[in-house]
Amino acid sequence: MPTLEPHFEPDLFDGVVVLVGDVLVEDLGAWQGKLYRTDTPTWQTTPLKAVPYCVWDA
Repeated sequence: MPTLEPHFEPDLFDGVVVLVGDVLVEDLGAWQGKLYRTDTPTWQTTPLKAVPYCVWDA
């Protein structure tokens, strides 16, 4: 389970708390655009920064 931590960004929207952490996403590098895939999915870690929706239009 990924761990997200609150982090204050003073220069983003005049100051807002975001959630940051590393999450797992499915590696789609071998997808090849087929409709169905029977391979076992592989996962990779990627950084995430979640910005509260209420400040998107600020």
